[in-house]
Amino acid sequence: MLPFRPVLERLKRPIPKGGEKMKNKKGFTLIELLVVIAIIGLLSTLAIVSLNTARQKSRDTKRQADARTLQSAIELCINEGGTIPATAATWPGMLADDCGSVKLGSFLSSGNMPIPPAGGTTCTTTGPTGNCYSYCRDAAGTRYLLAAVLEGTSTGGLTTNLGYLASECISVGSAGGDGGLNTAGPFGASKCAANNYFCLGK
Repeated sequence: MLPFRPVLERLKRPIPKGGEKMKNKKGFTLIELLVVIAIIGLLSTLAIVSLNTARQKSRDTKRQADARTLQSAIELCINEGGTIPATAATWPGMLADDCGSVKLGSFLSSGNMPIPPAGGTTCTTTGPTGNCYSYCRDAAGTRYLLAAVLEGTSTGGLTTNLGYLASECISVGSAGGDGGLNTAGPFGASKCAANNYFCLGK
């Protein structure tokens, strides 16, 4: 019978109530939970702001790259044909503009005029909407201007007052490149001196 004595002793012990097991376990206080929630909210806000800033910079990088790509095509077209392409009635119509004996579109590898990243549906003259490209050529055909509205601050490019007239410019918004002519001429006057305008040309 001796081997069974420990078993019998355990059976004689009172069974503990369910709540007694939890008496020595501590949980979070309400204040601690609120602090944790506040920290998580702050970190989430900072992450969203950083992400939005990165996306904005990425879109502006594309806008400046598009302007440089189009400038390269124009310069090649001028060297080949001898004249600066005129402004067309629509933005896509610029592809058919000639520089004397060649078309501008033949120097764009994509076969299309560059379109701003999504961010709006119109090419506006008020404020940094970041959704407008423009091309201007003076009436004498001796100089041209390429410009893009940025969301952030422009680095590089022209900063002088070029003074193109509205009638000398063609602009497009981001609505599929459907030739939204901006008759207000956003890149006349001193727009290229503004921090959010990226301009190339002469």
